[in-house]
Amino acid sequence: MQIITQDILEVESGIIGHQVNCLGVMGAGLALKIRELYPSAFLEYKRLCQQKSLSDLLGCVQPIQVNQSLIVCNLFGQERYGRGRQTNYDALKAIAQSIKTKALEPIYLPYGMGCGLGGGNWEVVQLTFQDTHGYWCRREGDRLAGDLLCDSSGERPGKNSMPRFVDTTALGDGFGSNQTFIGMG
Repeated sequence: MQIITQDILEVESGIIGHQVNCLGVMGAGLALKIRELYPSAFLEYKRLCQQKSLSDLLGCVQPIQVNQSLIVCNLFGQERYGRGRQTNYDALKAIAQSIKTKALEPIYLPYGMGCGLGGGNWEVVQLTFQDTHGYWCRREGDRLAGDLLCDSSGERPGKNSMPRFVDTTALGDGFGSNQTFIGMG
């Protein structure tokens, strides 16, 4: 994965991914921004969370075609949300493996994914995805402070196993369908 200077929300075509919890809540940080920008990604995510258990979702990738040129992948990298480390490193390993084996083009991920509100360690997360074909999108001025992603003011954002196919109805050729659901087995 290469680090590029780009706001992930400005990627207009290809595949973007972001970490989500397994509770069907996109209430803060980048997830909230994606919910607002791409409502279908949230609605499909919430529907899936209502249908599957936390253990079925953790480590899964849910690609959603939000328009003709962009796929948003909900990456189930944490069971819950709240204080302390929520990021699950084993789940991220399963997600990275799914992306490596199924994505037909590079994926754009947020720089510091799972290390802001999710409380993860950036060195661990970055190593987990090191062999993944894609880009870490780092906004101008973003930096890491310790293991937390901070903006240029030093504040945390939001403050002011091999894959198996659970639903293979529309696998097609990679992440190109709303129905593809990839999980760890």
